[in-house]
Amino acid sequence: MSALTASVARLGTGHVDLFLLHKPDPETALSSTLDGVARVLELGLARAWGVSNFAAWQMLDLAHAARARGLPEPLFAQQLYNLVHRELDVEMLPYARAHGVDVAAYNPLAGGLLSGAYTGAHTGDGPSMPAGQRLAKNPMYAARYGSDVLRARASRYAELAKEHGLSLLALSYGFLASRAAAGALAGVAIGPGTLAHLASGLDALAAPLSPEALAAVEAQHATDLGTDTHYVR
Repeated sequence: MSALTASVARLGTGHVDLFLLHKPDPETALSSTLDGVARVLELGLARAWGVSNFAAWQMLDLAHAARARGLPEPLFAQQLYNLVHRELDVEMLPYARAHGVDVAAYNPLAGGLLSGAYTGAHTGDGPSMPAGQRLAKNPMYAARYGSDVLRARASRYAELAKEHGLSLLALSYGFLASRAAAGALAGVAIGPGTLAHLASGLDALAAPLSPEALAAVEAQHATDLGTDTHYVR
C-alpha cells in the first residue's frame, strides 16, 4: 500500500489503471493478499488488478477466492514468454482462453539474447556474451538465458531469420505479434534502453510473421522440444 500510494503520487494521476501482484507469496495467506487488493480497489488507487508470474492453478485459486468475497477476479496476467521460453503454451495460454484472461508477454527478447546484439549469432555454439551486455553483467539474466542450450537455440533462430530475410530481433518480435494477432496474447511489454530500441521494437511488433516464417518457427520449436508430449496427466 505504501509503495502504490507513493507511485500514484509521483504519477500525479490519483490512481493506476492496472495493479499487478508481482509473483506468488508463499509466506502470506491468500486471504491477506486479497485484503490488500480489496483495500486498493476500495480506495480507488487502481481500477483493475491482475498478476504476474502466477501459474494457471494459482490464478484459478485467486479467482475462486476473489469471487467468494465479492471482489472482481484477476483477468490480466503478465508472463515471461518469448521464442526460446514458451512454457505458457502448455497450460497458461489455454487456461487464459478458457477463462477470459488477457496475457501480456514480458522478456520478449530473452534478456537481450534475441536482440541480435550478440556476436557469433550464427555459430553452432550459440551467441557469445560480450562485456557490457545484460546477460554478461546481470546474474539473474545470465542464469535465466545464458545456458548453452538457450544460446544454441537462439543461434538456430538467427539462421532461420536469415533464411526469411529477417533480423533475429524482427523474428522474435514478429513471432509475438503473430501470437497477438491470433488472440493468444493481449500485448507485449517491451523494455527499451534507448529511443532507438523503442522504435525498432514498435516497428517489429507491427509486422507479424508471414505464414511461411511462422510455420518454420513452429517446426523449429517442435524440434527443440523433441517430443509432442508436454504434460504428463
